Amino acid sequence: MDFTVSQTEWGPALIGITICQALYGMTLAQTGFYFLNYPRDSIYTKALILGLFFFDTFHISLLGYVLWGALLEERALTINLRLDVPWQLLISSAITYSVTFVVQVFFLTRVWKVFDRPRLLVSVIASFALVALGAGMTFVIHNLIESATQDKMSNMSGMLALSGSLVCDVTISASLLFYFQRSRGGLKSTDDILYKLTMLTANTGLLNSIVSVVALAVYQSGGNSFKAFPSHFIQSKLHVNCLLATLNARASIQASDIGESESDEQTWPLHPLSIGSGSGDANSSITAS
Repeated sequence: MDFTVSQTEWGPALIGITICQALYGMTLAQTGFYFLNYPRDSIYTKALILGLFFFDTFHISLLGYVLWGALLEERALTINLRLDVPWQLLISSAITYSVTFVVQVFFLTRVWKVFDRPRLLVSVIASFALVALGAGMTFVIHNLIESATQDKMSNMSGMLALSGSLVCDVTISASLLFYFQRSRGGLKSTDDILYKLTMLTANTGLLNSIVSVVALAVYQSGGNSFKAFPSHFIQSKLHVNCLLATLNARASIQASDIGESESDEQTWPLHPLSIGSGSGDANSSITAS
């Protein structure tokens, strides 16, 4: 492999794993913060966090192993990603698609609760999440069998996975932002909570969407798909950190707006909103699990 090809393939991967390492550090910090501050959350929520942390750790370990072998041991001279994708890289992609799907399902349950079980909306969001997961796994399985990242099947499944995930993230964020806006009722304490939740949802949703758009744009540009490595690598890390940020935000929100609440799993102290209804009652709550 000449230097140009090596640089084109492994350069973006090196950038991606460097960003992943920083995001994994955030995952470590947020996971520790969660277990220190929310010991009374349900066993299901704790199991979810532990599971995501385990796969996030496995993901960064696989990427580190691949990059170590390619750039230090082999010096990128014998590994051509166009012809032979390391299985560790494909497994890390499978983890990315799976973790992203799990986090999207978590936020989908938020939409289900706040909108009082909107079957049509939830069905649409769930469909895009399943499409993204299915297309992503198709990409992984196809390359495990064929080892051809540049063929039509790989490109189509990769683009479909990114598109489905993007639509799912945007729809979830837009739905929650709509709910928070509709729930404003003029009560300062409640409106302050809604403002903080709006900013949290907007920032996390926007970040995920930007990363997905960048990866999708690279795929659709018709250029070298290896340039999409950085955005693809960090997708699972961003989704895990968004989930942890949502759970960990309860401490600051409750401390500043509703006092030292000892509620077991309170996440958003808001009333479920039926589509087309007015503002909600700030006394009821939506739990984290």
